[in-house]
Amino acid sequence: MEVSRQELMEEIREVIAEVGEIDEMDSIQPEVHFINDLGLDSMMLLEVLSTLERRYKISIPEEEFPNMVTLNSCVDTVEKFVQ
Repeated sequence: MEVSRQELMEEIREVIAEVGEIDEMDSIQPEVHFINDLGLDSMMLLEVLSTLERRYKISIPEEEFPNMVTLNSCVDTVEKFVQ
């Protein structure tokens, strides 16, 4: 599955907006912190993670989870596992 970084960013932004019930997708900027800035909680982040794993047919190791706190870090992590 070949997907550009920009496409990946937009798709992940949509998942975060849906899970976090965020109406204004422009507020999900590359360096905005999911917990501190957007108010997502750990259960929401797990839902984002499982959605990304299903969508891209990947498995993200647990040790990666703490790094996935911004849109950029999510994109970086997913890119590592999507081949």
